[in-house]
Parts: sequence; C-alpha cells; structure tokens
Amino acid sequence: MRSPAWLRPTGTASAPDGYVPGVHAARALAVTMVIAAHVVGLWTGTVGFLWSPWQLYLGGIDLLRVDHQAGGHTGLLLFFLVSGYIVSQAAQGEGMAAFAVKRAARLLPAMVLAVALALVVGSVGHTAGWPPMAGFVVDRAQSPWTLLEAVGLGPTFGGIGALFVLWTLSVEYYWYVLLGLAIKPATKHPVATTWALMAAVFLLHRVAPHVPGPPYLVAEHLSYVFVILIGRWIYLRHRSTAATVSAVAGSLVCLGMYAWAHWPTVGDQLYRGAHPQLLAVGWAILLFCALLAFVRSGPWRPVAFIADISYGLYLFHLPAMFLVLPLVSRHGQLFPLGILLTLVLTLGLAWLSSRYLETPVRRWARRKLRGRGPAPVVVTEAAAGG
Repeated sequence: MRSPAWLRPTGTASAPDGYVPGVHAARALAVTMVIAAHVVGLWTGTVGFLWSPWQLYLGGIDLLRVDHQAGGHTGLLLFFLVSGYIVSQAAQGEGMAAFAVKRAARLLPAMVLAVALALVVGSVGHTAGWPPMAGFVVDRAQSPWTLLEAVGLGPTFGGIGALFVLWTLSVEYYWYVLLGLAIKPATKHPVATTWALMAAVFLLHRVAPHVPGPPYLVAEHLSYVFVILIGRWIYLRHRSTAATVSAVAGSLVCLGMYAWAHWPTVGDQLYRGAHPQLLAVGWAILLFCALLAFVRSGPWRPVAFIADISYGLYLFHLPAMFLVLPLVSRHGQLFPLGILLTLVLTLGLAWLSSRYLETPVRRWARRKLRGRGPAPVVVTEAAAGG
C-alpha cells in the first residue's frame, strides 16, 4: 500500500538547502492568518465595533472550530511546523558555530529594527492618547529591558514591553539551542536524536517555571517546541530518513506531550469548548501536509513574495497597524481603507528590511563562514512565528 502523497519523499526535500514549494506556501499562509487575526480581529476588539465581512469570516471559523484566536493561533502553529522542517533541513551537515551564526543572522537584524519601531509607535501613541498598542508597557518599553527584548530575550526576563509577538521567538531560541547542541548526532542518527530531543524538552518543562523570568525558561513557551518537533518528524519522513510508522508514532507522542504540557494552563479546553486547542494543532498539521502534497512546484508569484518576506511581515504588522489605524480608523470609520494602508505599510517595511538589512547580513555571515565570495541566500531559511 502506497503512503499518502505528503509522506512520500520528494527530490527537493532531500537536499540540505533544497527549496520545498509546499513549505514556502505554508509560510505565506501562516503569516496571512496571523495578520488577519491581528489587524482585523485585534483592532475591532480594541475599538469595540463589528465589521460585517469579519463576522462572516468568524462564522466559518466557528463552524470549523479552528481556534480561539480567529485562525491566528493555527497560523502560529503552522509557523512552528515550518520551523521544525526547515531548520532541520538547514542543520544537515552544519557545525555548531556555523549553525548559531546563521540563525542569529536570520533572526536578529529585523528583530532589533522591529522593536525600535514598536518603541517609537507605542510611545507616540501613548503620548497622543491613541488606543494602546497591544502588549506595549510604557515603563518597561522605555527602559533597558527593551535592549533585551530587541534580541529576543524579553519573554524570558518577565514579559513583553514593546512587541508582544516576540514571545514566539523565545520558542525558536529553545529549538535552535537544543538542535545546535545535538547537531552532530542529529546528522548521523536523526531518528534517535529526535527522540532524545523530545525527552530533553519533557525534562526541561518539568523544571521550568510557568511565569516568565529567570532561569530563562518558560513552561508554556517550551510546550510549543513539541509542535516544532512534529515538523521535524515530517521532514525526516519526507527525505526518507524515518519510516512512516516511526514518523507517525513520534508525531503522536509529541502531540501527547504538547497536551500534557498545556494542561496546567488550559485544562480541558484542550479537547472541549468552542475551539479545542488540540484541534488547532490538528488543523495546522493538516494544512501543512496538504500544502506539501499539492504544492509541488513554485507557488504563485505573489504567494512566493509573501513567503519570502514573511518574517518581516510577522514583526512589522503590529507597529504598522497601531500607527495607521488610530489615524485612519480610530473609531471604526473608513476601516477598509485603514486595513489597506496598514497592509501597504507592512509590505513596504518587510520588503525594505529583507532587501537592505536581512539579506545583506545573511550574505555577510555566509561569506565569513565560507571564507570566499558572496553566497546565494536561500529563501527557505526558518522564519518564526515568522
């Protein structure tokens, strides 16, 4: 009996830096879902008005019981699956130092810029009396804590001050550190190492506090590493490193560990209520596997463009919306125009960041590591939550 299409290996997935069209499409879908939940859902909730197109969308979400954040949580989970797949692929044959440098070059430049922009927008909005920027804490943002947040450490030191989506980057950090420490055995014994990584996350979760702060671990954030590891299992099966039975078994155990880790926070909302959280994970896995199965060549050019700059879109959409919408649609008026201008500004910021900041830094890092001329930048490098 043949395996399903998404479980069968592909030629592109076998190369360490290979372009996988389905994964690229997944990144575009993930960031679209997150931005929709924030730009539309967060603003209508903040200002307190109903917008009929959004209500129709929410009706579909409720019918499918997708998630409690209007699809945004499923989009985030989809990002984590992408990270599990792509970072596993990028780590093949890498040394620990090279892996760390490339990950830092990928995440840090845009992160620092986005936090700086969020600090400016949040401070201006606070002074002007605009609706408060989501997650923006004036005293914390206008302090040295912002320096830690700008390099992704804010969530581990007691919370977010300027840009709340950065809590997801702490999940990526946990994943990078664990895989980086195990990078040699992960190349030689990928299946056994993946089980070891699952055990390590389990043990770390047992000792991690449930409130952000030292010792720099957060139990709830760690729990999402189990979702990332499902993405790794899918990658291992896709490149014929793991048997179907092993990959499915590993994924199911990760799902069980995710449920165990989330139980103290959400309880029986994992499996009951209007939007069971385990169902959101299921939707994310289904979407990811469907895109792997059906997107077998490069996605439509606009989709590929969104995927290429998805990390910047993820980081810049919040400061963009809290700059534009208070000026254009403070009480819900002209909301379609506000959405359009927010998207235009977000796309522009993400493209400029990618073109003139992220890409040059990544090229410089690769050139230094390889000790020769400029190397091509691979568009399939991991984006967190972006």
